[in-house]
Amino acid sequence: MMTLLSRKTATSSSRETAMHGPDRREEQERRRKKVARQVPLLAILKMIPQHLALFLLKSGLLHRLSPVFHLAESSHQDVVRGLTSNKELQTVFSYLFYGVPPNDSSFMINALLLHHYKRGAWYPRGGSSEIAFHMIPVIERAGGKVLVKAPVKRILLNNGRVTGVAVQRKDKEICIYAPVVISDAGIFNTYEQLLPFVVKKKPEVESLLSSLQYGMGCFLVFIGIRGTSDELGLKSTNLWIYTESDLNSLMEKFQSLEYEEVCKQLPLMFITFPSAKDPTYSQRHPGHSCMTLLTMAPYDWFHQWSDQKPRNRGEEYHTMKMMLANHMVERAIKEFPQLQGKIEYLEAATPVSNEFYLRAPKGSMYGAEQNCSRYQCDIISRMRSQTAVSGLYLTASLREALGIYGSMDSHWDSDKGPTSAAHFSLILNGCFNKKVSIRPLYIKGRMSSAVGWQVQYTEDCYVPLRCPQ
Repeated sequence: MMTLLSRKTATSSSRETAMHGPDRREEQERRRKKVARQVPLLAILKMIPQHLALFLLKSGLLHRLSPVFHLAESSHQDVVRGLTSNKELQTVFSYLFYGVPPNDSSFMINALLLHHYKRGAWYPRGGSSEIAFHMIPVIERAGGKVLVKAPVKRILLNNGRVTGVAVQRKDKEICIYAPVVISDAGIFNTYEQLLPFVVKKKPEVESLLSSLQYGMGCFLVFIGIRGTSDELGLKSTNLWIYTESDLNSLMEKFQSLEYEEVCKQLPLMFITFPSAKDPTYSQRHPGHSCMTLLTMAPYDWFHQWSDQKPRNRGEEYHTMKMMLANHMVERAIKEFPQLQGKIEYLEAATPVSNEFYLRAPKGSMYGAEQNCSRYQCDIISRMRSQTAVSGLYLTASLREALGIYGSMDSHWDSDKGPTSAAHFSLILNGCFNKKVSIRPLYIKGRMSSAVGWQVQYTEDCYVPLRCPQ
């Protein structure tokens, strides 16, 4: 079994322990830094005219401009294997696992993630909802509005050009008109769910969609704990637990196991304590802390319940998901025995939960699969903000790595209230500084945070209880 700590000192220590000489570490650091410095060239590849991008690709000039294009197309495993034969060290270089084994993931993506998290990551005081609390006044000052409980049903078109969106309000559909629509609903949702079938059948759209795959689903367990993070000694460090150091072999075994076998063996799991990262958590929830657990979960495990709403999926579904949830909790308590008898709340989310609340296609963690084929330069050059529909654009998070970098300037996801991915910004009256942001919400429980407003559920609507200052 291998347990990895996700922070600078921990990962550096792991590397030094496993490394066969300092030259290998220096070479890995050199390549990682080169990727971080030159990754903007990938954005330029999307911005230049497509015929020019095609010329650079076919002529071979593109790969002469920078090694980042080759590193984007190269599998992480191939590059790392050239640095060291030590399996444990290869795992350290690949530990930020996101559903794709190292032999099918891009070295560029893994290098960017390691570079980003080497010194840790920022965490917003008060939780991620604070990001929206501070965004809403900016939107409103520009003349925009932020709406909730308004699920986008379709994108409106007229003669092949976008004219707005239709949203569902109670038992009727309301049309909101705008000359430009920016979709943050995901490339599959945008083309397959919100646009007419004739758009999806356009050759350029068909070709692009056929080159992408649905990403791996995930299984989450949310746990409320009696006792503060300080009292229980819970740290902000993330833990990644693997049963063996060869992640490619581990992934193959995972895919061959039946659900019951996965529950018993639990090949991989991620543990994090959001309450330990937020200095305001103990003020907002005195005497308590929280923990989140994650593992992979194919959509097929739970797809038979995809047409049913939460809380109405029956006893079989509940029993099945709690079987895995309880095993994950037991595994977490082995790492943190001080949590024994302290758990006061437990809820589990399956891929169909993510599909319902987040509108994540087939419950995928990060939209389209983040495999090597997605980061071939011809695919990168075609995944642009512009779409096959005039006036319709896609946000940066749909086109780049995992939605992690770039997502801060394109959308917000709550760490509490489950939100739909059908999120749109509409640019009104041709004025690019006036936006309307529509994010549908489906919130269970009485209170939640959503799109920057503290809300309370009523029978008819979500009523704002406070406005961000």
